[in-house]
Amino acid sequence: MGKNRMDQVDFRFDGLEHGGIIGANFDNDRPHLKKSSNKVYTVTLLEIFKKFKVPTVIDYLSLDVEGAEEFIMNEFPLKDHRIKILTIERPKENLRSYLESHGYVEILRLSRWGETLWVHDSFKEEMDMTHLQEFHGKRQYEEQKKAQQKSMASTTTGTIKSYDTKL
Repeated sequence: MGKNRMDQVDFRFDGLEHGGIIGANFDNDRPHLKKSSNKVYTVTLLEIFKKFKVPTVIDYLSLDVEGAEEFIMNEFPLKDHRIKILTIERPKENLRSYLESHGYVEILRLSRWGETLWVHDSFKEEMDMTHLQEFHGKRQYEEQKKAQQKSMASTTTGTIKSYDTKL
């Protein structure tokens, strides 16, 4: 996908963590990735929506395309299609501004790697956000860190006790 139809891009089809569009403006910008990529042509997200008769109001869209989020969404007609909830990985400032100018509000950063939750303002009142903080990336990170420290502390304590009995 891209912002224009028939833009030629380098694309890697490995199905792993470095798949996707390869280039300087994307997460996949390493020269060795380009060597194993293929030249392909883009279609727009709107073109896909039209082909598959996607409704004008969409409940949820997840956009995790390895740094190509702005490339895909920049020309998408958000005035014609309203997405209630979006998750976007590491949206750059231009995409943030574009979303905000179309009534989207960033609600929460969901992960430590930058997954963000957005809601269209017209649907915000419908949303039950009472448990939303349970998904906050910083909280998840802190809980994970505490669990690792606790695990390390119990391992260290066991090693010390074992050493003491040998003395």
